[in-house]
Formats: sequence, structure tokens, C-alpha cells
Amino acid sequence: MAFGFGRHACPGRFFAATEIKMLIARLLLEYDIRMPEGVMERYKNIVRGDRSNRIIRRRLC
Repeated sequence: MAFGFGRHACPGRFFAATEIKMLIARLLLEYDIRMPEGVMERYKNIVRGDRSNRIIRRRLC
């Protein structure tokens, strides 16, 4: 993310970075994210695969 540089740097950049980290931590703690049964391939980092078949479920405990 671009937050500017030098005198024109965004004053909220540290707050925004902390919020993003908290969001990712909460997603990892409260949701199980896995691929459907039988899918073993790992998608390339640049090109996204078909996102419609991923399974995301909220954890109950």
C-alpha cells in the first residue's frame, strides 16, 4: 500500500497497518479455510485460480 513519503506521508499509516494485521489475525483465528476434498494443487502466486470452490466456514469454538 502506498501511504506517501517524507513530509507528505499519511499520518494514519501505522493505524491502518495495525488494523490490517488485526483483520488477518481474526480471520485466521475464527475461520477454517481449506480447499475442497481431493484438490492438491497450489495456485500460482500471480494468477488466481477459480475462487468459487474454496470452503470457508466459521469456527464454533
